[in-house]
Amino acid sequence: MHEVCVLITTYNMGRWLGESLASAVSQRGIDFEVLIVDDGSTDNTEEVVKAFQQTHPGLVRYLHQEHRGRSAALNAGFDAADAEFVTALDADDQMHPDRARLEVEALRRFPEAAFAISCRWNYQQGSDEGTLSLTPRSLVGTDEPGFYLIQDPLTVLLQVGEPPGTCACSSRLSFSRTTGRYDEQQPSCVDGELWIRVTHNRPIAYCTAPLYFRRLHAASLSAVSPRRHRHVARAVDKARQHWADYSPETQRLLEGFENIVAFGEAKRLIFAGQRPQARQLLREHWQRLKSKRARMMYLASFLPLRLLRRIQRRRLERLRGLLLNRQVIEQSEPARALGLE
Repeated sequence: MHEVCVLITTYNMGRWLGESLASAVSQRGIDFEVLIVDDGSTDNTEEVVKAFQQTHPGLVRYLHQEHRGRSAALNAGFDAADAEFVTALDADDQMHPDRARLEVEALRRFPEAAFAISCRWNYQQGSDEGTLSLTPRSLVGTDEPGFYLIQDPLTVLLQVGEPPGTCACSSRLSFSRTTGRYDEQQPSCVDGELWIRVTHNRPIAYCTAPLYFRRLHAASLSAVSPRRHRHVARAVDKARQHWADYSPETQRLLEGFENIVAFGEAKRLIFAGQRPQARQLLREHWQRLKSKRARMMYLASFLPLRLLRRIQRRRLERLRGLLLNRQVIEQSEPARALGLE
């Protein structure tokens, strides 16, 4: 048995899988295996994996299944893994060579933690600039490097405006095979559903180093799912069946998150020229969304698109000062520079 299994689930991500695999096989300071679960890909995924199996014999395992969705692929990976811990990596993303070791160390320091996560760098395809998210200042209120235990992670994430969960985390394999399994009936927001279900009463471990590199592109699941707001509503409705287990603040934040996702989908439809569909979405969920913002967005769907785009450009310009350079992060030594060794 290995210390950790780096688990990559993929569906037609062959164009990026090579970069993801290269970062996975480059892990250091820990005994690990790499397991790829192919959820019925029809592209060059198998060829990419076989090339790595030839150059890294005995390190990379490949599991192919019929297309059943991301949740089923993750659960299949948990069942097939041969390790004490599992570190998940999306097939279109990359990670720092120290990620598996440091997130496992965080879980060892805090045995009560359900998951371990780290700071994240988000970058656009083809760009060497990006932004940080899941930062230590926002999650633990300090810039001091180290490992931290977040007692109420679901509430904290929602309070700082982060989605309530991520598949890009590490966990004990025994936990992921039982309580931490994914709901295979959840079409999207699968990580959100899991975190809403299990982290309202379980802490997580957090590493301040930026160890996860998330690629932003139009083909990502969260970007293209036309019914994401409905899937988020499904996850929140499951929580409502046990609403008394959630604090009043968490209840309020979950309802707010549900609204934000629906507003985001309505905005996307407006800018795509699908204004009737946007208004239909707002009317369909009016009881959930009923607010001043919902009324303003409904009215905005009648404004000239040129005016709306001008407003959007001004907002984007304010983000330019937050850009970071990719080379600085990739060449960093987080364990030494941040005092985590």
